[in-house]
Amino acid sequence: MAMNFNLDFLSVDDLRKKAKSRIRKFAFEYLDGGCNEDISLSRNTAVIRKIQLQPRYLSNYDKNSIKIKVMGIQFNTPFGIAPVRLQGLM
Repeated sequence: MAMNFNLDFLSVDDLRKKAKSRIRKFAFEYLDGGCNEDISLSRNTAVIRKIQLQPRYLSNYDKNSIKIKVMGIQFNTPFGIAPVRLQGLM
């Protein structure tokens, strides 16, 4: 399945800037803002930013194996390497 990405919009902020340039000011402010002097918006954003995922790497390591079988042949190491934590390098 091919996925097409628009490289002009690499973040939500990029999309927000584009929307701001294309939508009339009153409509953008209504859609972008929160009620009560943005208090609700600030609270919601603060709550979302407090959420942290807690990865559990290598739990129960004794029983894990990196062996892989490809087309009937067993390899002691992974067959390929996937990009992991690439976003951390950006």
